[in-house]
Amino acid sequence: MASLDLETAEPYLGSKCAGLGDEARQVFDEIAQLRLVDVILPTRTGIEIRKRWITRPTRHQAVPLQRLGLHLPEQIDRQPV
Repeated sequence: MASLDLETAEPYLGSKCAGLGDEARQVFDEIAQLRLVDVILPTRTGIEIRKRWITRPTRHQAVPLQRLGLHLPEQIDRQPV
């Protein structure tokens, strides 16, 4: 989304998108509230299972994402370090 500026996004969002008003900045501020969560599960053998998840969008976040054609994955594969 970094390459999508506010003026370009406004026509795709429609007026008063999901009750957030008619300004793209309000919509982007709401989408910015999405969080990335790292879950670390210890096992009996001492190995840690690590998963990275994206929080489920609220209705106010999901509507603009859908209108912009953006789909969030439920989890992100971690790259080995």
